[in-house]
Amino acid sequence: MSQERPLNIVIHAGIPMMAFGLTAMLPTGSGGWLLSLVLFGWATCATLTLLFPEMRLRQETVDLIASLALVSITGGVASPFAPLLPVVIVITGARRGTRAGVLRATVASLVLASATILIAQTPDAETISQGAASWMAMVLALHGVAILSGRLTHRWRVLEEEHDRIVHALEEGIIVTDLKGRVIRTNPAARTLLEFPEGDDWRGEPLSELLRRSTDEELRLAFSQSGHFGHCIDWSSRVGLKKSFQVRTTVIDGGLRVAVFTDRSSELRAIEAEARLQHLEALEELALGLAHEIRN
Repeated sequence: MSQERPLNIVIHAGIPMMAFGLTAMLPTGSGGWLLSLVLFGWATCATLTLLFPEMRLRQETVDLIASLALVSITGGVASPFAPLLPVVIVITGARRGTRAGVLRATVASLVLASATILIAQTPDAETISQGAASWMAMVLALHGVAILSGRLTHRWRVLEEEHDRIVHALEEGIIVTDLKGRVIRTNPAARTLLEFPEGDDWRGEPLSELLRRSTDEELRLAFSQSGHFGHCIDWSSRVGLKKSFQVRTTVIDGGLRVAVFTDRSSELRAIEAEARLQHLEALEELALGLAHEIRN
């Protein structure tokens, strides 16, 4: 989709961009070459994660290390880069779960404590008290957001699993495609109704390649255009089996097309059988009437 590239840039380079923006809050001349080195290295790693997707598994670790380095260089808990740490922990908890988020929050708390103690040049009682209060507030914030983000992620995954079970249990076929006609998601019923092998993964495949026969044209058109098709679409499988599909395609936010279709072949055969039965009953009544007239 058209928003995919800008969204990837924000997701994978958003925190380094925030760090560059926070440099405006630093006093002139603070940080020196070490600060520039950390920012340059962080930006380079963020660029590499965009170019090489396999490196994204380590993105949260790089963000945490770089954030802690910036905080340690520029004043510990009082650093203008300190707000980056809760953001990194939230993302870690959301992606990795509560345990990973709490573990990294603990590591960040220990590094913050060491940096605050080493940076303090006049360790009098008042300075120690203020530093301890700020450190404790940051520790509570880091662990709090780690637990909350982890629990929200767990709940979200449970809801996704329930949704997947519901979609998989439906007898209607569901096919979701993007604006370019690539399949985003399907359910087992869709593959079964279209006579495809079980377990086939259609994600990323163009719908035009999956339904490329001339006999698939009407069905493919129904899947790619929004609206309600009141009539049934006749379709022949690869083994010659005749089916009639009722299709409804809806366009949702983001340009995704959701096609829901059902096999009405049995229903139509039942309707035809009932119509033939009624016709036979009418013929029977007509025959009885004729026989009665002939006898008279």
